[in-house]
Amino acid sequence: MRRLAAWILFCGLLPAATACGELEDVAELAGALTRLAAGAPAALASVMRQDDSPVLRRLWVGSEPDFWASTPSPDGRYVSEIDWITGDLAVLDLLTGELRHVTEKGSWDEAVEWAEMSAFSPDGQQLAYVYWNEDLWGYEIRVIDVDGSNERAILPHHDGLEWISVDDWSDDGQILATLYWKTEGDGPEEYGEIVLVSAETGEVRVLKTANWFGTWNARFSPDGRFISYEAKPEGQEDHDLFVLATDGSLDEVLLGGPTDDRMMDWTPDGRSILFYRHRDLTEGIWR
Repeated sequence: MRRLAAWILFCGLLPAATACGELEDVAELAGALTRLAAGAPAALASVMRQDDSPVLRRLWVGSEPDFWASTPSPDGRYVSEIDWITGDLAVLDLLTGELRHVTEKGSWDEAVEWAEMSAFSPDGQQLAYVYWNEDLWGYEIRVIDVDGSNERAILPHHDGLEWISVDDWSDDGQILATLYWKTEGDGPEEYGEIVLVSAETGEVRVLKTANWFGTWNARFSPDGRFISYEAKPEGQEDHDLFVLATDGSLDEVLLGGPTDDRMMDWTPDGRSILFYRHRDLTEGIWR
């Protein structure tokens, strides 16, 4: 259900000129969307017409927040966000419009620190997020309860780590899918890693290392056996889609070609993914 909420949010925030493309077997999603609507606030319910045509519903309009590093809560009501007035991690209520701070770091004069990418836990009670630590002069991964309590750094900054992205939690709430961007020794070469991090202990397991920088949107399959992600291989302008087994037994191109394809998420049955495609003047969401 949390994955369906993410898709609905993505569609709702697309520019008005962008439409959802046709989805194969879209009728399969109608039942799931109906169940989501029954359990979520009515204002956030996504409606399907009788002819099964996808419908866009705008959930938010305004210049702030900018949704640059946002993720929806499992029930679809909240979105994690950065309040750039202070740099704090915050949560936006899509029903009331209230932006509530989760962290309270103080003003920029007090601390030149800030939150970045974040992800809700499957139960909606915690947020894992990236934080720039002024004392360490680098990025680290922190976990905090949504009420602002129990904050802890599970992965402190270390040398060679240029940036981190926290992309997803496993459905059992145990593991974080993260992306690292690193530099090799004293040289300018940059490379990326797809890394699994224990949400409790911070234990790290590297799944893949590659000499490309443009990797984004790593998403667990519902059963936790696979991670799908988008990447821009070296020398290539567009992103392709890849699938990687969490036990290291599979690493394949899922979708390549002369299009820019961006990973969204898996379907609840784990048999398909949704992705955003841009080719020439055509944009849409595909399955």
